[in-house]
Amino acid sequence: MCGETLVHLVRMVMAARSRLAALPETAWRSALGAKGPAYRTVWRILDGAQ
Repeated sequence: MCGETLVHLVRMVMAARSRLAALPETAWRSALGAKGPAYRTVWRILDGAQ
């Protein structure tokens, strides 16, 4: 993998993580149903935010 591709992938992952971090619980519930808040909590724990 060339350096430019790796940098691009890292930026994409960082952008996706930022979008997930900014999502309110209602968005998680809307996307995943009743289990959405639980998925959000687990993601926040794994991400180190909680």
